[in-house]
Amino acid sequence: MVHKSMKKKSKDGTSRCGKVAYKFWKVMRLQLLMILVTLFQLHAENSYTQQKVSILFKDAAIEEVIKAVEAQSGYVVVYNNTLLKTVKRVTVTLRNVNAVEALNEALKGSGLHCKPLLFWSRVRESNPPSRLGTPMD
Repeated sequence: MVHKSMKKKSKDGTSRCGKVAYKFWKVMRLQLLMILVTLFQLHAENSYTQQKVSILFKDAAIEEVIKAVEAQSGYVVVYNNTLLKTVKRVTVTLRNVNAVEALNEALKGSGLHCKPLLFWSRVRESNPPSRLGTPMD
């Protein structure tokens, strides 16, 4: 014999049990999506760091170094021109290192660093100033 509460249907015509199962599968799909995104990010970062470059620059602008790394690695480097104007000219000699290491070596001492992202990398401040309490532009 089935209990009376199990036979009751909600206003939209589905049983309570059906709603629970629907919510369960909805949560499971969301978790699966999050796991897949994480795996793709890890795979992209791993493949990115395996891309090797060799650069030799003496007293060069950092933009030249970035362009050389982009040309050799096939990746795109995103940066703020205003931040790069503060970087002094660099001398760097690196052979067979990954693209991120090469950029971070060139940016050493400037307060900037390179971070690999999904299909591109980003140059930003190492310790960005806190924007709490500052007026918005």
